[in-house]
Amino acid sequence: MSMNNRHRIAPICLIILCFQPALAQSDLRQIFAAGEYGQCIETAQQLLAKDPKQAQAHFFRGACLIRLEQYEQAIEPLQAAIKYGFPVNPAHANLLRAYAGSQQEQAFFTLLGQLPASGFANYALLDNQAVFAPYRNHPAFKTAYAQVHDNAFPCLSQKQTQKLDFWLGDWDILNPTNQAKVATSRIYKSQDGCTLYEDYAHQSGFKGRSMNYYDPNDGLYKQVWVDLRNNVANYIETDATEHAITMQAQLANGTLTRTTWAHNPSDDTVLQAAENSTDNGQTWTAGFTGLYVRTTKANPSTEPKQALNAVLKEMEQQFAANQMSAIAMHYTTDAQMLEPGGRIHRGQKAIEAYWQSLDGQGIAWELELLDVASHGQVVSSLVTSHLTYQDQDQAVTAKTRALIIWRKTTDGYRIHRDFFHFIQ
Repeated sequence: MSMNNRHRIAPICLIILCFQPALAQSDLRQIFAAGEYGQCIETAQQLLAKDPKQAQAHFFRGACLIRLEQYEQAIEPLQAAIKYGFPVNPAHANLLRAYAGSQQEQAFFTLLGQLPASGFANYALLDNQAVFAPYRNHPAFKTAYAQVHDNAFPCLSQKQTQKLDFWLGDWDILNPTNQAKVATSRIYKSQDGCTLYEDYAHQSGFKGRSMNYYDPNDGLYKQVWVDLRNNVANYIETDATEHAITMQAQLANGTLTRTTWAHNPSDDTVLQAAENSTDNGQTWTAGFTGLYVRTTKANPSTEPKQALNAVLKEMEQQFAANQMSAIAMHYTTDAQMLEPGGRIHRGQKAIEAYWQSLDGQGIAWELELLDVASHGQVVSSLVTSHLTYQDQDQAVTAKTRALIIWRKTTDGYRIHRDFFHFIQ
């Protein structure tokens, strides 16, 4: 071999050697994904023998030990992974499993209590890992779970995202002067509560849609309106109270327009009043004004709402008396209950077992019926639940929101589908 060839080969060999650690770490991820946990631990140890500060190798060693249920041995490498800069949330998720599996209860609850503040949002991990089963009924676990769930779905719990929630539902829009119906509107949420949509239809054929949302960049509630004539308006909040909000926009022709939505809790109506200004807000003239009346309220028959309220009141009383089997009888035999995180209880017997697990744990339970829509023999409703329980000698209230589908039977209304999530 000539001297020139030796010079060309040497740099190539050095390049290969430089890439060896990266390739080994890539292999480590693949070995872990393939479920070869013994080989994963061995490969991680080889990497750490060369560089004891490789955070990724520490992490995978700990994660693989957990998969082999060697929980206590996993603690040290996971702590080292955090020390040397591995991303905190996945490291903490595995460390939490290690503490639970090794029955280090104090360390488990200390770390669990710290997770929400770090932005941890993996509520499904808390739901699905069997190693957490002994702790799930502990008040501290329930409190942390609710906070983690809020991290995953912030729009379901943050009040600033709910400034127009009083507008949710199906509405007939009346002329406030003569009570004549002029339009209909359907208001609903999407993106797990982060956007509120309005579908508006006037009797003349005019239609429009708005998307309403809270903008965390400036802390203001906003609306984008688009109609069939391609009129576009970008509204920005100018004022808001508990039962009202005002937003303002500048139209393409320079006109200022502002709209106020005001909720009347006593009769559950919403008054929408628009104003326009052509002199940059010096003077305002009245524009569209509509009184929103829920379609169920426009129907003379209030039987579904009265009946559902009666059932919910009976369930409250049965809970207070620890009559959990009686609560389950309000469900159909093929009912389904969906808990936060995706856990499903199928059938009346499984739902009864769920309620029996709460026997004696609660202090009080209050149910509030928010909205009802009737579809023949099927009725849908929104219900808010306030469950108060004892946590270290203090009363704590958990608030949930449920979409409940009811079936009308010969014995009255029964729950067919019960989907709920934490909002506090």
